Amino acid sequence: YGKYGGGAVFPSANVNYQAGRLNLYTSLGYRHNKLYSQADEVTKYMAGDLSGSDMKSDTEMDGFSDSYNARLGMEYEMNPKHSNGAEFGYYQYSDDSENSGNSLFRFRAPIAPLFADSIVNKSVYLTDELNRYYSGTVNYVWKMDTLGSTFKIIGDYNQSVSDNRNDYDNKSASWAGGIGSAEQNDITRSRAGSDYLITSLSADVDIVRSPVTTFKTGAKFTFNKMYSDTRYEELNGGVWQPSTSEDSKKTDYTENIGALYFIYNTRLGKVGLSAGIRGEYTYIIPKFDGTASAKSDDAQQSYFSFFPNLNVSVPLNKTFSNSLIFSYSRRISRPGFWALNPSKIKLSEYSEIVGNPDLKPTFSNNISLTTVLAYKYSLTIGAQLLQDEVAQIVVRDQGNEDKLLYRFENISSSHMYY
Repeated sequence: YGKYGGGAVFPSANVNYQAGRLNLYTSLGYRHNKLYSQADEVTKYMAGDLSGSDMKSDTEMDGFSDSYNARLGMEYEMNPKHSNGAEFGYYQYSDDSENSGNSLFRFRAPIAPLFADSIVNKSVYLTDELNRYYSGTVNYVWKMDTLGSTFKIIGDYNQSVSDNRNDYDNKSASWAGGIGSAEQNDITRSRAGSDYLITSLSADVDIVRSPVTTFKTGAKFTFNKMYSDTRYEELNGGVWQPSTSEDSKKTDYTENIGALYFIYNTRLGKVGLSAGIRGEYTYIIPKFDGTASAKSDDAQQSYFSFFPNLNVSVPLNKTFSNSLIFSYSRRISRPGFWALNPSKIKLSEYSEIVGNPDLKPTFSNNISLTTVLAYKYSLTIGAQLLQDEVAQIVVRDQGNEDKLLYRFENISSSHMYY
């Protein structure tokens, strides 16, 4: 049970019950984990009004997390060809931690080589976080023939509800021309709640024509909903009031996706071939600030995308032990809800982590060529060409030039070769 979270207590139990064509199962689990981390930060300003200035900070986070999980499921075989199932789950995660740190900001005079002014901060941030996750799925499977052809219907439900309470206490003193000021005590807090919902319904048909030829097709509809509400307040005269430096935010993000795909697998002589294509239509009603009635329809988005894929395997000898494989695919990766959430997490008085509701999905083109020798040696060369890759970069806060934001942004293009 080390200082840096090297151990945890994790008891769990599983129960399965089989009776004829009915199978019931359940599981329970609990985890208690120590949280500890240290961070040292150095920022040097190379241009602009703060050119030549620097900031140094050290932060220590210490706390505990607790999580609970439960799952209940069933499978029922109505007859050898038809079966259905259902599963429901619950997961809860809580985090109680204290983040303490010190920071020093030194302003260099525009002309003189010495530091003209400085600000010393001693901060304590308290975090009380509670996340609850609900999941459910139902399915129906029809075994259409003895070759393995199937028809499936699957419905999924996933919901995440979180409540994050942060309290900040910062004591600061400034120095100007060697003269120190009286200590100033700023007490602020943030209250953030969110409700994320993902539901989907899919239908798939797998048709087996022979041991080497299959045809697959299906459709899927996904409905995503993200709502968050973040309030920032400061203690003034013993009364909590809206913050003068941070604006409270409400975000409502709806994304509906319809997809249709086809996949064909076969063998042409000794050459293996797999080809497919997926088409997706996405309709987005993005974020808004303020009340729900203030939502504007002008920012709605919709787009259609194709995602082809191809895999060709060519044997180089009669035993198939040596082969050459070419692969191409186009894929999409959507940003996680955490990266979209605009609420801020303090690292120090001069740096914060913040999400970005304006993030776009990442598209990637993946190309590779692989040679396999003697069934066990392989060499691959390839490339991954990314468009709008999501990355966490450092930007200056527009409302406070002294502050840096570790913000998620889209990088227009990013290429990797291997």
